[in-house]
Amino acid sequence: MNKNKMSEFLKQTVSFSKKDKLFFPEILKNFDIDEKIIILSPLTANWLVIDRNHTAILDDLIQGKEIGIVAASAEATGNIHIFKKLITQIIAKNFASTTQAPQPLTDNSLKGAYFYLTNACNLSCSHCYMFSGKADSSELTIDEWIIAVNNFAESGGTNITFSGGEILAKRGWFQVVKQAHNRGIKSTLLTNGTMWDSKSISDVAPYVSEVQISLDGPTEEINTKTRGSGAYKIAIDTAKEFSAKGVRTSIAMTATLETIHLFESDFQIFFENQIVGTGINIKISHKLLSGRSVNALTGLNKKIYEEKASRLSEIIYPKSKQRSFALEHKPNILHKNCGFGGASISSTGDVYPCNRIDDVRSLGNIKTDNFEKLIALLNESSKMTDVDSILPCKHCDLRYVCGGGCRIDDYYLLDSKGANSAFNNAELEQNTVKKDFCPDSYKTGLLRQMMSLNDYKFIIE
Repeated sequence: MNKNKMSEFLKQTVSFSKKDKLFFPEILKNFDIDEKIIILSPLTANWLVIDRNHTAILDDLIQGKEIGIVAASAEATGNIHIFKKLITQIIAKNFASTTQAPQPLTDNSLKGAYFYLTNACNLSCSHCYMFSGKADSSELTIDEWIIAVNNFAESGGTNITFSGGEILAKRGWFQVVKQAHNRGIKSTLLTNGTMWDSKSISDVAPYVSEVQISLDGPTEEINTKTRGSGAYKIAIDTAKEFSAKGVRTSIAMTATLETIHLFESDFQIFFENQIVGTGINIKISHKLLSGRSVNALTGLNKKIYEEKASRLSEIIYPKSKQRSFALEHKPNILHKNCGFGGASISSTGDVYPCNRIDDVRSLGNIKTDNFEKLIALLNESSKMTDVDSILPCKHCDLRYVCGGGCRIDDYYLLDSKGANSAFNNAELEQNTVKKDFCPDSYKTGLLRQMMSLNDYKFIIE
């Protein structure tokens, strides 16, 4: 809904009796920042933002005073507009209700998965963390992938991202995607976009919810540095054709440290000439993983890279940080994990708890292990690494808003003997996931994002 219609919508759909009282979450925490007060409900990951000198009205409502009495008091003191703004925010965010305190909504069951259909790829990108190129001799057959789709659907799965390598390099890939659709699963395709033709696009379009096409430069010259010559125009044309078929289409762009400065000078021209009016969404990667001939960034280089990537995102989508934050956070929905514990199945059938399959240890293989057992291990991995289990997050009031960050990049395991071990080389059982500390500057930044969400998402009249 357009935010400028929010207040009118609420006027039409929400009415109170003067005798009504509001029920708030039992535990509330106050954070004083930038002349504002954030009223946080830690256990529902929900919050209000009010001016520092307007807390008295909220205090009256929290204490259980009737809405009519609080409204009358506000009107007598010339603060009725403050009362209306506060009520609008409370209802818009479902922070309190007239029947009972809102309850947290969380579902830890496994819903999404990555299926890496093949390691084969017609390109040889320098940053490829899958080191794709040749198909593995022991890759799953199409029949085995279809069984995996069926098993995943029966376990309650709802979303599969199909990737590779390049999925079109897997003969029979379409049968797998079609079967996912037949089982009620939403499918996303990750592709380099260079092997498609009009027929294959038309054939698959009814069976997928999203296609993401990789392009690593706003010009042919820049893209060639990463993906090789000739891929640029073909990938763009493929993206445009998918979008024209009504498929939600994204172009995912990853720059290296050596090319990202080139993006800044040419990106606006690319966006205006190639993207505007096509319906295509642009995704800029803010992280560069270790790849075929690229090392993961650390220290100052990492900071420079992330700042440049963030600046590019802001060029394309002003307030992109607020937008992404808003998409992640809905009232009373707990953000408990980064996604660790989600199923990722390699081309050979190995099952991993993260889509960065080169950075974690396999939990088993769908050829040899019971699928229900593998799902149970994945769910246990998710539970072990959620914010109620890891340190220092489990003691933080902001844990369900934050979600804790990347479990691979930010954490290590403290085993039962007290020795530190790298996350990617440690077993999950009987270990504590930990990072050394969470700086106050990070928490302050998160609180400011929480404040900015109000301005981005709601108009409070």
